[in-house]
Amino acid sequence: MLDFGAEHVVITAGCHLRRDGFGCSHGLGIADNPRVFTPDDLMDGRWPEGRVVVYDDDYFYTASVVAEALRLRGCEVTYLTPDDTIASWSANTLDYRHIQWRMAELGVVQQVSHLVTGYTGTTRALEHAWSGEASSLDCDAVVVVTVRLPDDALHQALKAREPEWADAGIRSVACIGDAQTPGLIAHAVYAGHRYAQELDAPRGGEVPFKRHFHHDPTRT
Repeated sequence: MLDFGAEHVVITAGCHLRRDGFGCSHGLGIADNPRVFTPDDLMDGRWPEGRVVVYDDDYFYTASVVAEALRLRGCEVTYLTPDDTIASWSANTLDYRHIQWRMAELGVVQQVSHLVTGYTGTTRALEHAWSGEASSLDCDAVVVVTVRLPDDALHQALKAREPEWADAGIRSVACIGDAQTPGLIAHAVYAGHRYAQELDAPRGGEVPFKRHFHHDPTRT
């Protein structure tokens, strides 16, 4: 980047899913076990086998997609979530009924309202979300669908060399999208659009690009 000669640099390096189980239900993480996988592993061609637990602390569609893919590869799949139902957020996108039908069709076992408190060997330690009752579940592997971390190492490395920017002709460096804060695809699209709109716009405290507001003249 320093050798390229660009005046403005924007980094959109994306993000990755956490492997340690840190998420909405666990602020300190829950597992450090070689049997733990993430959806990133699956997309890179690293697949677990045998009895697999899909641990969903995300509550949208990703865990159900992972569960389906594993079943189609012959795995015995248990869909485990601290929530009271699987993929609960999908009720807002009209996907919920279709996900439930598909999980039933494939024979995916559902275990809801349970937290994972540990994973040693092939045994997952569980705790009921409401009663606190302890239990366990044996499995050969776990795929965790929790939260994501930004891939901002490139941005941080470039910032560490900020004294060299001027000689390289760099006027600004920005980190946007999932590399700054992981979110929905819509958020990443908006971040790119906003960056382009604001690039040569004067900074005045307001959003520089034009926004449309609908005014009802009958109301004050």
